[in-house]
Amino acid sequence: MALSSVIVSFATDTSVVRRTVASTYDSKGRVVAGGTSAINVVASIQPLTGMDLQVLPEGHHAANVRKMYTKVAVFTRTPTNDPDKVSFNGEDWEVLNVMSWEAFGLGSGGDHFESMIARITTP
Repeated sequence: MALSSVIVSFATDTSVVRRTVASTYDSKGRVVAGGTSAINVVASIQPLTGMDLQVLPEGHHAANVRKMYTKVAVFTRTPTNDPDKVSFNGEDWEVLNVMSWEAFGLGSGGDHFESMIARITTP
């Protein structure tokens, strides 16, 4: 069984992923907010494993980070986009990193994405 079908079987929810184009500046130097789009994604969101904890980015705590498996690509910060935001359990989470996995001969139906997401906290 391909992992992508397991993602659907163990899906925790259909989450909303919001993708925002990075802000720019107008001719007067004022910030102009980028546009936002939203997509629904079937995701399996799980706690971190011991190995995940070892590679956790600095400044993040295990209680505020989860692993997310999807069949749809999600993105971290790029020069043109802010990181994707994921709505899960009524809270907003930000994509920290993404790894793409191929099905290796099973066709594109087995391709999936593994990412770490961090809870967005407001101080």
